Amino acid sequence: MSLIADNRKTLYLTTAGTSVGLDHDALTVRRPESELIRTPLRAVDAIICVSNVTVSTAALARCAQDSIAVSWLTRSGKFRFALRSPKHGNVELRIEQYRCATDADRCLDMAKLIVTAKLLNSSVVLFDAAKDRRTQRAKLRSAGEALVRHARNAESAPDLDALRGIEGAGAKRYFNEWSASLIPEGVRFNGRIRRPPLDPVNAMLSFGYTMLQTRCVGAVEHLGLDPHIGFLHSLRPGRTSLALDLMEEFRAHSVDRLVLTLLNRRQLVERDFHHDRVGGCRMTDSGRAAFLAAYDSHQSGTVTHRAFTQKVERRKLPDVQALLLSRHLRGDFTRYVPYRAVGR
Repeated sequence: MSLIADNRKTLYLTTAGTSVGLDHDALTVRRPESELIRTPLRAVDAIICVSNVTVSTAALARCAQDSIAVSWLTRSGKFRFALRSPKHGNVELRIEQYRCATDADRCLDMAKLIVTAKLLNSSVVLFDAAKDRRTQRAKLRSAGEALVRHARNAESAPDLDALRGIEGAGAKRYFNEWSASLIPEGVRFNGRIRRPPLDPVNAMLSFGYTMLQTRCVGAVEHLGLDPHIGFLHSLRPGRTSLALDLMEEFRAHSVDRLVLTLLNRRQLVERDFHHDRVGGCRMTDSGRAAFLAAYDSHQSGTVTHRAFTQKVERRKLPDVQALLLSRHLRGDFTRYVPYRAVGR
């Protein structure tokens, strides 16, 4: 299977007071005390607005027409709201999605594929880290091997509750070894803490995961799938369970690997973060800009995918997996093909 090339990029707007307008077939971006910038619409696939950014009605209407998702996040990376184009696809696809989600056996089979891929992809991150950390090599390899065993156990889980327990145990072991993966002295990480993030590592992880989830929601909606009906994540009001399912497969290589790289290369340091009075931690404006620049570069990198004859950009993985899922639900593929990472 081949994949049509798409060279469009995400436009990140992080300066408070920025305004976006429309000038024929281009977006105009005006930042305080900066020159006007024109960006052709054909070069943009999504717009991410952080903080106070204004987008004109004409620009929003054209983005909806051209299937360019516009999302707003808080400075800490929490999703606020988004504008998306009308749903594509057909109602039969969504009906088949609902049938799969409500069929206990089919739902469990899908969830097993997702969890197995997540655990194996996380193990690759640890195995790669072991190559760079000689003093921690045995510890990291042992943890990576433990994740492989968890993945094997996931394949034979009897039900969703057992599967989620295996996934949780694997995630705990994975993040327990992150301190061994971090090179700089003084970087504190005592485990994954989300609400709110209490240290720079968690602040970057949370921000990156929000970016990834936003992309996944857009990918499934673009194909006409319902982002709220998933297989692994339980159904809750407002939870985009299908988007959360998809991002499990590649969060390790799309976000985790980047965070480790930024810290180990000292591209973001303590001064790039702000701690509030209640202990929460978030990136400063300059830190966020540095993170987004690195994130965009990382997302432009290519990876190998078993379902395609050519390499795929990381930023296209949500679109790829949403496409493979829809093809499976339609009956074109007998089995869903999750993303599996390849190590260095």
